[in-house]
Amino acid sequence: MKYEKLATQIIAAVGGKENITSLSHCMTRLRFTLADESKADDEKIQSIEGVLSLVKKAGQYQIVIGQHVHDVYVDVCALAGIKEEGQLEINEDNQPKKSFFQSLFGVIIGCLGPVIPILVGCGLGRCILTLISSLTGINGETSFTYYMFNLVFDAGYTYLPVFTAVAAAKYFKCNQFIAAVIGCALVHPNWMSIANPYVPTIVGKIFGFLPVYGMTYTSSFLPSILVVFVMSLVERLCNKYIPQIVRSMLTPLVTLVVMVPLTFVVCAPIMGYLAKLLAVVLLFIYQKFGVFAIAIMCIIYPWIVACGMHAPLAVAGIQLLQTMGFDPISRTLTLCANMAQGSAALACAIKTKNKDFRTTAISACTTAFLAGITEPCIYGVSFRLKKPMIAVTIGCGVAGLYAGIVGLKAFAFMTPSFLNFPMWMASDGTMSNLINAFITMAIACVVTFVVTWILGFEDPKEEEVSTVETKK
Repeated sequence: MKYEKLATQIIAAVGGKENITSLSHCMTRLRFTLADESKADDEKIQSIEGVLSLVKKAGQYQIVIGQHVHDVYVDVCALAGIKEEGQLEINEDNQPKKSFFQSLFGVIIGCLGPVIPILVGCGLGRCILTLISSLTGINGETSFTYYMFNLVFDAGYTYLPVFTAVAAAKYFKCNQFIAAVIGCALVHPNWMSIANPYVPTIVGKIFGFLPVYGMTYTSSFLPSILVVFVMSLVERLCNKYIPQIVRSMLTPLVTLVVMVPLTFVVCAPIMGYLAKLLAVVLLFIYQKFGVFAIAIMCIIYPWIVACGMHAPLAVAGIQLLQTMGFDPISRTLTLCANMAQGSAALACAIKTKNKDFRTTAISACTTAFLAGITEPCIYGVSFRLKKPMIAVTIGCGVAGLYAGIVGLKAFAFMTPSFLNFPMWMASDGTMSNLINAFITMAIACVVTFVVTWILGFEDPKEEEVSTVETKK
C-alpha cells in the first residue's frame, strides 16, 4: 500500500474503524460519517503528515488530503474493511442527531456526487462541439460524426434522472435496478409525449381520482432523490412483512405498484416545483441585485469553500442550467474564487524565500489554474497564511463586480479553469460572453496577485513546511 502509514494514522485518529459509518471522497477530501464524532481527535488529525486540514460540515467529518486522495481512500478502505463504495451497515440508533439542513445537504451531496463526472464529461463535450460548430459551421445536420457525439453528450443530461436514481439507491441502500426503472419512467417517451415542459396541467387520473401533472423531468435530479428515498422505505416495509418464500417475487412488484402513484402524483411534482422555485429565487436575486449581488457573494464565497459549505450553491447552479439554459451565479462565483486562489498561491511562490514552501505553492496554483481545485491553495497557502486569504477576498469581489455588470453566464456545468473556457461559449456562437469570462479571470488574477504582493505574508519556517510537502 502506497499510503498505508497515512491511512493507519487517519483511521486511529477518527476513533478506529468501528467508529466509521461511511466513507467517500471528492477531488481532495476524505468524507467520513462517524458514529460518534466526539471519539475523533481533531488535533491529532491536523498533526498527521499528509493531512492539509480538517473541515466538519454538513454532518460529515472531512479530511483534506489533496490530489492523491483517491489512493489514500483506497488504503483506508482496505485497512478498515470498508467496501470501496464507502457504505457500511450501521445501527441508526447510535447516530448523533443532525440538523435538518445538515441532513439535507448530506443527502444531496451523497446522491449527486457519483453523477458529477457525467455532468462534467458531457458538459465539456457539448462545449467542445459548440466551439467546433462556431468555428467551422459543422453541425448535426452536416456531419454524422458530430451527430453521434452530440447524441452521447446530450444523453448524459437527458437521462440524468436515471443516473441520479441509481446513485440515490446506492446511498439509501435499496435496489438500484428498481430505482433505475422508476428513473427511466420519468423520461419515458410515452410520458414525454403527454407532459408539458412549460405549463404543466393534469394529464389524467390514476385510479380515477389521483391527479397526475404532466411535468417533464429530463435533466433533473431532485425528483429522483425524493422518489428513491420513498422507494427505499417502501422496499424495507415489503421486506419486513412479505413472507420470505415469496419475497423475491413480490417485493419488486409491490414496490413498483406503490411507487407509480407516489412518484407521479406526489414526489416528482413536489420536487419539480421546488427545483423550479429554487432557480426562480436565485434568478430573481440576480436580476434584482445582479451587479452587487454577484460581487457580495464573490466576497463571501472563498470563505464558504474554506468551511466546506459550497455544495448547495453548485446544486442550485445545476438547476439553473437545467431550467434556464445558463448559470449566472454558481459558476461565476467559482471562476472568480479559483482564479483568485491560484494567483495568491503564485504570488506567494514567487515572493517566498522558503524553497519547500515555494514547491507547495507552485503545485497548489497549478492545480487551481488547470483543474479548478483550490483546496491545496486554501489549506496549504492562503487560509494558512491569513493575509493571502484577504487578497483572495478582494480580488474575488472586484472580479465579481465586473462579472455582475456584464452579466457573465456559464452554459455548462464544469469546474472553471483555464482549460474549461468552452463552458462560457453561448450556443449561438457569439463570443462576447467568452471574452467577458477571460476579462473576469484576468481581473481576479491581477488584483489578487497585486494585493497579495502588497500585503505580504509571514514566510513559513522550514520545519512548518515539512508537514505539507505531501499536500500538493
